[in-house]
Amino acid sequence: MQHIHYKKGYKPEMLSDEPLLAVTNETNRILSHGMNAGIVDNTPPEAMLNKLKDDVFVFSGFKTHTELKEAASYLLDANNKIKSFQDFKKDVLSVHNTYNSAYLDAEYNFAIGSAQMASKWVDFENDGDRYNLQYRTAGDDRVRLEHEALNMTTLPVSDAFWSSYLPPNGWNCRCTTVQVRVGKYPESDSGTAIKNGETATTRIDKNGNNADAIFRFNPGKDKVIFPPNHPYRMVQLKVKNIVEGLQNNENEWEPIKTRKGNVRVNIDHGSNEKEENVNIASYLANKHGYEIDLLPVIEGTKNADSYNKTLKINQEYKTNITSTKGAIDNELRAAAKQADHIVISINSKISDNDLIRGIKGRVNQEKNIQSVTVIRKDKDKTYKRSDIMSKDFGL
Repeated sequence: MQHIHYKKGYKPEMLSDEPLLAVTNETNRILSHGMNAGIVDNTPPEAMLNKLKDDVFVFSGFKTHTELKEAASYLLDANNKIKSFQDFKKDVLSVHNTYNSAYLDAEYNFAIGSAQMASKWVDFENDGDRYNLQYRTAGDDRVRLEHEALNMTTLPVSDAFWSSYLPPNGWNCRCTTVQVRVGKYPESDSGTAIKNGETATTRIDKNGNNADAIFRFNPGKDKVIFPPNHPYRMVQLKVKNIVEGLQNNENEWEPIKTRKGNVRVNIDHGSNEKEENVNIASYLANKHGYEIDLLPVIEGTKNADSYNKTLKINQEYKTNITSTKGAIDNELRAAAKQADHIVISINSKISDNDLIRGIKGRVNQEKNIQSVTVIRKDKDKTYKRSDIMSKDFGL
């Protein structure tokens, strides 16, 4: 919300901005947990598993785009002026609760059921006509009547019914499908089963559209976790390309081993400063348990060295090796062009007085600097702008 308000709007290109990318990543983490819970007893082949993982990430990106687009619609007041952040936050809270509570709970449950069926489908197809498949409900008083009509439907794995009506057949659907020996149960009439399936996945919304038609797919055959025609996915090609680009970027990170926290380095992070930046990020992760990404270099843009996912801020890293006030001044001046929060590691014998004068003088001139973190002699402390500009500022 803060990022949208700061940017005075939302555009799909902003999905790669670190605060918004963090939303996609967190949604993906939660939904991936549901997927993993669904396949715990029957892991599918690696190729299929990768497709399922990709689908969860892309779905998360589309969900984030849809949520942010709706949230941005609350930015302007009746006079087309940008609302204060507090007013905007209050108005958009319902959007947050809808997408990240009610919807997310249902999507998480769907990911579990869909993953279970996708992983089982591999065995169903491999066993072929030796078994029939049988549709089963949860068998309690919470089962929807439309789904109850499908209970005990028994058909060969090759029947067209399973292409569209393999569970789950709706949000929070608890139905499943099992293998049964051919001949143990009478086969159902395929036409009747398909009609019952159509009924189970029909819910006309206020616009006259069938909102549940999206559930007519087979996660195992289609190799997806979420409905291919889900409304989140109904976006312009431009947005599809951006979201898929985010997925590709997820494969461009090198993990750094740390005792605590987590550090990743993008493959396009500046090679000249990689070693120094990894040292700083690793120190902060080990000391405070931070999760930190060292970011790619993007020519022609203001580009911080890192995004601290724990603190939710971009930070520029500098290493001081020259023990003069002027060196500190130059390092902070360069850092201020890249980020509002600066971390400087002192690897020189600079005096406290010169360090204090260097920091205070440059922060006074660079109005965007909000904090400076000083790492020195295996200790660190963060000074806010107000601390630095006070009369009694000291280390």
